[in-house]
Amino acid sequence: MRFVQLKTLSLFLLLIINVSATPVNNASLEPSARRAQKRDKVIATRSARGTLKGFEVGDYQHAVITLANGKEESYFIGPMGLPYFLALHKDEPLVLTYQIVDSYIPEAGGNQRIKRLSGARAGKLTYASWWRKMRAKHSAAQLEKMYGGMVEKLRLNP
Repeated sequence: MRFVQLKTLSLFLLLIINVSATPVNNASLEPSARRAQKRDKVIATRSARGTLKGFEVGDYQHAVITLANGKEESYFIGPMGLPYFLALHKDEPLVLTYQIVDSYIPEAGGNQRIKRLSGARAGKLTYASWWRKMRAKHSAAQLEKMYGGMVEKLRLNP
């Protein structure tokens, strides 16, 4: 009897090991499981000083920043409205907050480690406080009409 129980347990364990070793087809997952696979993982939050050179647009919009040491860095742009704030303060010294993130980028075929701007400060004015005031007064369409052209003029690649 004990031998039969051990044999049954062994078969059960082999089945579990075999199932867990089988690759998972993302399309077969429930939507919540697919979202869990695509969740960003913030590795670190850092700051930098520099000025906005302009924007590069491809699959995503990037801010090109000339850092205080003269080096140029390209950053993904995080929150809505941040390009407007950056464009308003072009050529002004900025303190930028960015995150190093493992992010799911379908165009790159999966997770990539990226640098993504999450905030900025020009003098004493922060993006977050400016954006709260703008959103309280204007719709997204109005803000795009007010600042979208300014961002487009700063596009570095045609």
